[in-house]
Amino acid sequence: MSWNCSKHRRTLCKQCSEGIPHEHAHGEDAAPEWNPHRTVGIAATSFEEIAAILDRVPGIEKMEVEISLELEAPA
Repeated sequence: MSWNCSKHRRTLCKQCSEGIPHEHAHGEDAAPEWNPHRTVGIAATSFEEIAAILDRVPGIEKMEVEISLELEAPA
């Protein structure tokens, strides 16, 4: 299961969180459609550091990667 999107996470109802499992509304637990898109964050001080991190990801050569930089001014 992918935990990448909120469709895969849900808050337990009061009864379930207290250890009293019961039936829920029909379709509530249905698996959402698979979405291969992922968003990740990497903290680095240079593009070269980002590239070095991504180079260690298994299968990266088969993935489409888009890099977007957000720079913060020093405090």
